[in-house]
Amino acid sequence: MKTAHKFILIIMAIFMMGFVVIPAHASDAKYLSVKGGGVLMDPKQPGIRTTFVVTLERQIDLPSKAFVEVSFENPSDKTNPLIASQIVDKKQTTFQIESPEVTGIADNTAYAVQVSVYKNESKKKLLTQVDTTIQSLISEDTLRQKVRESRAEKEEQAL
Repeated sequence: MKTAHKFILIIMAIFMMGFVVIPAHASDAKYLSVKGGGVLMDPKQPGIRTTFVVTLERQIDLPSKAFVEVSFENPSDKTNPLIASQIVDKKQTTFQIESPEVTGIADNTAYAVQVSVYKNESKKKLLTQVDTTIQSLISEDTLRQKVRESRAEKEEQAL
């Protein structure tokens, strides 16, 4: 098997084993439900960019231009959550919201995620909130080390 294929399979296996989302209960999700999520790591980036992501599904019609804001627990600064937001079109049934870059992910740690749905971008009328967690099973440092090892092996084989 070629090294590039091994690298892709290793990364896929790490992603599948390393991070899971515990979905919100359906009763907590009047407008939206959490369908999945986890941690995205882009090994093609020199610094290996890491972010959280949640996949949301609309349960009932949202107001036109509803505003969804997601607060992700920040592993490196618990007092300063990572915030991402999006205006949702009425036609969107499933969509993803990705956090700003994340650092400091530890193994066997649950990170809080709060999804807030507002009538519009003014955020004056909260329609619903959904709480969930992203559970890490492998630390960011371990994942980065595996990527570095794979890159080094690839470079050795190229010589």
